[in-house]
This record gives sequence, C-alpha cells and structure tokens, in this order.
Amino acid sequence: MAKKTSIFHADNRGTAELRALLAAAWRSFAALFPARYRPERHYMRGPGPKWQESHFARPARTKIEDPA
Repeated sequence: MAKKTSIFHADNRGTAELRALLAAAWRSFAALFPARYRPERHYMRGPGPKWQESHFARPARTKIEDPA
C-alpha cells in the first residue's frame, strides 16, 4: 500500500503545490483592494517657469578661448 505524502511535509512537489495555493489566495485577496499608487496622479510636466528663467537666462558659450 502506497502512503500518500502530505503537502505540509518537506516534499518538493507538496511545497510547490502549497506555495501555488497560497499565491493564488493572496492574489485573490489583494484584488479586493484597489492599488494605492496611481502614477498618472503624480505626473509632472517638467520644470516650471522660475527654473527655466534661472537656467536659460545665461548666455551660451560658443567657443573655448585659447590663452596662447
């Protein structure tokens, strides 16, 4: 008579089945709650006008002068 192994013993197949069962239960539980992080609510379009005034007001250097 073959003895059936329990899923709680150190059998690899049994622990894999248990992990799959727990993972499925966790996913179904987590699906009940909406995601808290919504990236579209935190979307930024870029630096504001004050930042652009202070960074783009400087004249650009066109050449590097040779001291010789």
